[in-house]
Amino acid sequence: MLHRDCEQLVHRARSLAEVDDIRERVFTSASGFEKLAELRPEMFEDTLGEELLKYDKFLVEIGDLGRKQKDTLETIQVCGCRLYDALLIGFSCRTSTRSFWIQESTILL
Repeated sequence: MLHRDCEQLVHRARSLAEVDDIRERVFTSASGFEKLAELRPEMFEDTLGEELLKYDKFLVEIGDLGRKQKDTLETIQVCGCRLYDALLIGFSCRTSTRSFWIQESTILL
């Protein structure tokens, strides 16, 4: 499930990036700076920052998926330890039972 959620998140982010065209907004901002002789990238920081805000939701979702993945891993580790312990106890019990029956069968023979 986490794998599918991650794939869907990546797909949504890539789909948004493919259609995200901020040129018009940059041109509009640039027209406000016409009186200046030279345009510099830092003049568009506000515009670019506002445009990048729409990608913040992906960062939040990636964080959520990371926490879910960590929780799932911890659950798997706990279950693995419990299973290992159960197998050890079961093996110990079977060994004792097996030893008992071997002794019993030897006595009967």
